[in-house]
Amino acid sequence: QATSASGDLTGLGFDASDLSETAAKLVRQGSQPGPIKENPWGKTFVVRDPDGRRVEVKEVKSGPHRGPINFKRFAVRGADPT
Repeated sequence: QATSASGDLTGLGFDASDLSETAAKLVRQGSQPGPIKENPWGKTFVVRDPDGRRVEVKEVKSGPHRGPINFKRFAVRGADPT
């Protein structure tokens, strides 16, 4: 796993059509998403996958969305993913 002095060097990202609901759903399933940040192009937050890798989730103000996120991939180990 590649890292830099400031943290991660690589990551993975997903688009979401409703960032607040996406973050809330991850919390209900035991994940700990970071705070939602406002940007000129939209909103974003970062969450860690079960192996500690950085995953960025964003909601853009306009443009294509790539479909729903598979939340079961973010389930806490040992927790019920449903």
